[in-house]
Amino acid sequence: MPPVTSTFELGRTNVNGLVPQGQEGGGVQIFLSTSAVPGHAGAWVLSSDLLDPSGRTVVGADGASGPSSTIARSIPVSTTSGPCAPAGAQGRDTCVAELNRLGYRQQATYQPLERFWPFQWIETGIYALLTLGLTWLGFRQVRRGMS
Repeated sequence: MPPVTSTFELGRTNVNGLVPQGQEGGGVQIFLSTSAVPGHAGAWVLSSDLLDPSGRTVVGADGASGPSSTIARSIPVSTTSGPCAPAGAQGRDTCVAELNRLGYRQQATYQPLERFWPFQWIETGIYALLTLGLTWLGFRQVRRGMS
């Protein structure tokens, strides 16, 4: 079954954290969850990217990734004033809302949870056919050896 590719706004489900970069408003580093998509709890996420307002994948300055459940990306927004300022009382949710307003999105390719059982039945069928084939081959070899 082909995977689903969708674009989602940033929020509590798909953003693990935000960290200001540099002293002079050098941007904010966003930790995007690679194992969650909004509205699809339990989905099997195959890929997750952060898109900029023009639809291109955002790549951090060093291109490094965090742990397997998180991708760290640097976004050029002011961290000295405005919604993403560390001293702002609004906190993380306001900064995430600002990133959404600017047009940043998560693009995820995933298999929905509803496909779990069909995949399990397909896998079971493959293993059952392999078992039957190997059993037949084993009996055939034993019969050949006896004659």
